[in-house]
Amino acid sequence: MYIVNFLLVFIFILSGYSFSQELTLPVNGVVKYYTDKEAVAPLQIITKSSNEHYYVKLVNSVNDEFIMSIFIRANYKVMVDVPLGSYYIKYATGNKWYGEEKLFGDSTDYYKADYIFDFKLVDNHYTGYTIELFLQDRGNLKTEEISRAEF
Repeated sequence: MYIVNFLLVFIFILSGYSFSQELTLPVNGVVKYYTDKEAVAPLQIITKSSNEHYYVKLVNSVNDEFIMSIFIRANYKVMVDVPLGSYYIKYATGNKWYGEEKLFGDSTDYYKADYIFDFKLVDNHYTGYTIELFLQDRGNLKTEEISRAEF
């Protein structure tokens, strides 16, 4: 009995069978915080793709601490508050959702913005950003493709 079960699992692994299953897309704008810092500075993210969804991460630029994640559906925008600090923005794109561990599966593309976003308090106002995550003429946000390990 144990040998048969082991053999079936072994055959599934060898055949490339995936135990992951496509999941329902999260609601647009779902945010998860991985810090206890108060989120007060505005961040708006706009997408225009009709079929690519986005999983965005804010990562502390000093110590690489994962601060928060945001899910953005294709052709939507979100407005969220983020904690004060300096962050890298990394994002993954794809069209089929497999959860936070596998993201968009094997077809996930990973990127990192070549800019440090500095959210701070200036003259009693919080500084923030609007980011448009789509290609455009005269765009000023450069991104680079990164590996899953770098994400």
